Amino acid sequence: WLASAQLQGAALVDAQLQGAWLAAAQLHGASLENAQLQGASLVNAQLQGARLDIARLQGASFDSAGLQSASLDGAQLQGASFVDVCAWRADARQAAWKDTRVARPETGPKADKVPKCTWTTASFAELKQIIAKEVPEGNWNAIDLQKIEQSLDPTKSLEGEDEMAKIWAAREREAPTPEVYEQSLAEQWRKTGCAAEGAPYVLHGLVARLSGRGPSPFRDQSGWAKDLASDFLYENCAGALGLSEADKAKLKKIAPVRLRVPMR
Repeated sequence: WLASAQLQGAALVDAQLQGAWLAAAQLHGASLENAQLQGASLVNAQLQGARLDIARLQGASFDSAGLQSASLDGAQLQGASFVDVCAWRADARQAAWKDTRVARPETGPKADKVPKCTWTTASFAELKQIIAKEVPEGNWNAIDLQKIEQSLDPTKSLEGEDEMAKIWAAREREAPTPEVYEQSLAEQWRKTGCAAEGAPYVLHGLVARLSGRGPSPFRDQSGWAKDLASDFLYENCAGALGLSEADKAKLKKIAPVRLRVPMR
């Protein structure tokens, strides 16, 4: 549970944060390379200048997140959600996309779809002030200050900027239908939640999201959500080992246990 956490410039390389709640977390300039963030919630998180290269982001939610100049080189985005994101200069050209939900990405410094995404020289000055104030001076080596200076200054051009914007536009055009997206999301969450590694803590985080912590990524009465809840209760779900009775009760409210063919 890291809601609104102050993690500017944090070194979270290889961190195991599957199913974590990072809503509104302040992650400006943070290093999240190769981090495991499957099923995590980063709704409204601020990730300007963050590095998410080869991070595992399957089934994660970045809705309304600030991703200006974030690097997603080689990131795994299958089943992830990017609705109303601030994606100006966010580099996802080499990311792995499949059934990724992308809607209304703001890829310019002057926002016309998501007003809060407008990025000005004042925004840039405020970011530098945040880094200077919140990040201990000894940790500045974890932040690529030169890259931030170059890529987040709206008065400077950035090589490849147009190509970065085109990727987001293309992914929005190719976004899956709600049914296909939820099916993919359920598959990603099932894989993450039922993995033995991290039991039962990872599944606890997913149960919280599935049962109402924050906006549900599934539509009301979604069959995929019900099936997923049943799968989490099934005896073959290794990630449920040690799951609390309170969490089990939440899952049963969504979908009672029923006879199923063993998962393979």
